[in-house]
Amino acid sequence: MVRLFIEPIATEEALREGATAEDKAFVEAFSSAHRRREVLAWRNIVRRELGGDCAIGYDEWGAPVVGNSDTHISVSHCRDLVAVVISDSPCAVDVEERSRNFEGVSARYMTDKERAFSADTDWLAKVWCAKEALYKFYRRGNLDLKSEISIVGYSPTSQLIEAQLPNGLHKEVKVEVRGEHIVATIG
Repeated sequence: MVRLFIEPIATEEALREGATAEDKAFVEAFSSAHRRREVLAWRNIVRRELGGDCAIGYDEWGAPVVGNSDTHISVSHCRDLVAVVISDSPCAVDVEERSRNFEGVSARYMTDKERAFSADTDWLAKVWCAKEALYKFYRRGNLDLKSEISIVGYSPTSQLIEAQLPNGLHKEVKVEVRGEHIVATIG
């Protein structure tokens, strides 16, 4: 079962009210108030859904994991929104604001062939989110988004992007517009 949670990031004060002592201590290492809010927000969702005593850690690539469990999680955030996927199998999520300028960086993550799949005004953002989710799913450092993750198909009707990863693995990524955001999920 895959569960997706997309929620606004509350104030740090409100997030601390619902946080565990462990989470409060963990975020003290961050000098950025925005970073503390992001981390508290996704940890609050995970603990709300899996129980306050679930062990949260990080794997060798820095991705969050739930310790001593077959439950998989993935998190993403942008400005004032957090997304969390909780699943019984490996999963990934990415969320971005539609208003972000993807044109300026698209040459670094997208081929001409990938650009030609759609004329949708949100296409550059959808590909970015899909490739970010695939990067998280693959769990390997230094994966090049342009040369090692290839978009090989797109269905606007089902909102699915098909991609190929370096090991030949094909994955489908659900990419959808949710208000002013693009959300990509695997799982």
